[in-house]
Amino acid sequence: MTTYKHARSAAFLALWCLPLLPASAYAEAPDMKNCLQLTVKDHTNIILSIQKNVEPITALVRKQNVDVLARSPQTSKSLLVAISKSQILDDTTNQKLDLAASCLSLTPASSIPAKSRAAILEAARELDNADSVPNAIERLGNLQTKYADFNDVREGLMVATTVLRDGQQTIYSEHAFQTLAARSAEQPLAKAKSASEHALDLAVADGKGAVNGGVGGCIAGLLAGGVGCVSGAIAGGVAAAIGNSAQELIEKVWEHAK
Repeated sequence: MTTYKHARSAAFLALWCLPLLPASAYAEAPDMKNCLQLTVKDHTNIILSIQKNVEPITALVRKQNVDVLARSPQTSKSLLVAISKSQILDDTTNQKLDLAASCLSLTPASSIPAKSRAAILEAARELDNADSVPNAIERLGNLQTKYADFNDVREGLMVATTVLRDGQQTIYSEHAFQTLAARSAEQPLAKAKSASEHALDLAVADGKGAVNGGVGGCIAGLLAGGVGCVSGAIAGGVAAAIGNSAQELIEKVWEHAK
């Protein structure tokens, strides 16, 4: 039987499985190297800023008719651009949001080797089965050992692990979601979940995005002269994680931000 978690795993995989362009397209595209400006710390800072302003951001996105609940690459890109244009966040954050949005389309997957695609799905299942953020990090670490000989998968897993570790004390903390729940008398977060469960949801979304985007980014980096797998994986993984977690956060308050 297909569960909600399994459905979400398939949705996240589909979200970052974008058409593979010819190698020449990557070699000529200036955006690929621009994406190398994205760092794991950028991801943490951007998501922290969105957390602190998620209610007004969500209300504005709703007015712009961005259907956040429709998971797709275009929706993710539209969402990041809409957040940037809202001018709710500072100029530096908005510039990084625009960059992340432009880098989502650089993540190829249609010609990813079958074993690598299977590994992406396995990572998604492992993250779905994690019972805490530290456990999610541990599961990703175990997979790094298992797939040590698969460069694209290993780098995607390493990016995801780094993203989760960097945000463990901030964006994935119980305090962050307790603060969000306390900001509104309407209780914008689902009461059926604890603050730690909401935090884990965000970490899982980030992990899936980073693995998928990292694997695709590695391949894109190899195809783009002078970029390479490691740098490409970081760029693709960070961009995809930003897109995933922004959607995850806004989904959590979507019904309450009218």
